[in-house]
Amino acid sequence: MGAVDASVNAARAKTAEESVRPLKDEIVDLNFDQLMRDSLTQSLQSVPGMQLASLDVTKTVTTDAYEKTFKASTSNAVMFINLDYHLSVDFSTLEVSARGLIYPRGTAARTAAKLPPAPPATSSEPALALQNAAYRSSIVYSAKHPGASDDAIKNIAAWKADNARMLKAALHDGIAQSAALLASDLQSKHPVYSAATAKVDVPPSLKANLVSQGNTGRLLRYPDARSTSTRH
Repeated sequence: MGAVDASVNAARAKTAEESVRPLKDEIVDLNFDQLMRDSLTQSLQSVPGMQLASLDVTKTVTTDAYEKTFKASTSNAVMFINLDYHLSVDFSTLEVSARGLIYPRGTAARTAAKLPPAPPATSSEPALALQNAAYRSSIVYSAKHPGASDDAIKNIAAWKADNARMLKAALHDGIAQSAALLASDLQSKHPVYSAATAKVDVPPSLKANLVSQGNTGRLLRYPDARSTSTRH
């Protein structure tokens, strides 16, 4: 049965890939990197006290590349933001994720973050270890197609309709919302997560804080410093 199941799964994966290729072609003119740069620049420049010296976009997200950037910087602190997007397994939902980390470099910034005056220089403790981050947050934006069903092929067709208008709109909104939420979170005075007020049930068996709710969706904060923005 294992071999049969593997063959069936492989055939389904091939069918899904063939079906999604035209959808990829519809958004080939969407400049994700430029949209990300513009949204992040606008949002971060709105944060009081944040002096944005430069914003560099790279597709190399290895630890070595990050450490090289951190060590070469002359800024008081370096913020790394990983922005990514993908469709769910059944192609019903678009997700845009933004993971933000701030590592202080200057003595004053490191002291304020209750870290040693100088970054660690030993291999036993990498400079960009999570415990050395003064700030970390993970934003997940999700937008489910209003006509979504249990059929992945139909969901692909739904996103592709009208030159992928709804997918492009969701991507634009997801990038803008993720950048805005990061900027808002940087300015927030409330705890990252409060178990006392975590009353929203979310899978799998978790409770989250309801940060805000409106006509278009809601923003939840999870115990692992992750926030999700769900759009209807």
